[in-house]
Amino acid sequence: MAHESESRCRAALIAAGYYALVYLAWFVSCGLLIWAWFAVRGAFLTLYVALRLPRFSYAAADQWSFFVLSLVCLGIVIFAQAYYTRAGTWRVLAGRFMRVALPTLVTIALASTARWLATR
Repeated sequence: MAHESESRCRAALIAAGYYALVYLAWFVSCGLLIWAWFAVRGAFLTLYVALRLPRFSYAAADQWSFFVLSLVCLGIVIFAQAYYTRAGTWRVLAGRFMRVALPTLVTIALASTARWLATR
């Protein structure tokens, strides 16, 4: 009987550790998405000015980029939370995290490069 309760306790600790890791991955993904949001929006507005587009529509471009990027990031955050919690194992979770984090990092790199090129 003692062995069975010890086994249940160990399983509960493993499950708690797994869910802590799931939400840690989700928080890291959220942080990366916030970084990507600022990078893409900054690149968009910098390119808008660098291309000498009409200055009177800058405010509209600013507000619409805020709205559209916020919706995209919100959708990814909701998707990532569901995607991570259904992983089931540590190994699958790591693969899923990489499938979300790597495209986000590539987006940050591309947006930062575009912004840097537009200011040269």
